Amino acid sequence: MYYPGFTISAILTGFLYGMFLYKNKNVKFLHVLICQLIIVICVYTILNTMWLTLFYNIPWKTIIVARIIKQFVATPIQIAIIFLILKSKNFNKIILKK
Repeated sequence: MYYPGFTISAILTGFLYGMFLYKNKNVKFLHVLICQLIIVICVYTILNTMWLTLFYNIPWKTIIVARIIKQFVATPIQIAIIFLILKSKNFNKIILKK
């Protein structure tokens, strides 16, 4: 079933990635780190947990611990993948062609 809260989260996530990383030819690890931490804390942990509690009518305390553990595991992997993709030579060739 469609819930508009997750659409808001997706828009906010795309906006934040765009603000930090769009047309940034010298992507630094710090930019990726700060961007991903803001998204993980604000969007994934706070907003998405709020949407789930409103949608399924369950207390946030029952799911917040599992969601925080998931973010501790997934965030370093996401940061590494994003940074490696943005620093790859093939990705830079695609960007320079535009």
